[in-house]
Amino acid sequence: MARGRPLLRSPRKIADNRSDFMPPKDAEYVRDWTTLTPGEEVYIVEDDGLESCGRVDAVTGDGSILWLYMNDGAGRRLFMRSDGGLVWLVPANPSVTL
Repeated sequence: MARGRPLLRSPRKIADNRSDFMPPKDAEYVRDWTTLTPGEEVYIVEDDGLESCGRVDAVTGDGSILWLYMNDGAGRRLFMRSDGGLVWLVPANPSVTL
């Protein structure tokens, strides 16, 4: 399964220091995954310091599971809220891609 790419912005992993991570400038932190809708672009940083981005495919009714179509043809991936990680919603802008 595709795992995302290591952070390129910092020599340390986020697990060591979450304040090193900077989401896209206009991104909005998502506390409640049930507010996400299919097709929205999101940016995810996992507890192990890997970052992933792609489009929402589905979210369970209770917001505990998020399915994401990964960018760059990396396939479809499941994220569980219980595994930790941070999710940001990237505003729609057709001229900008992650």
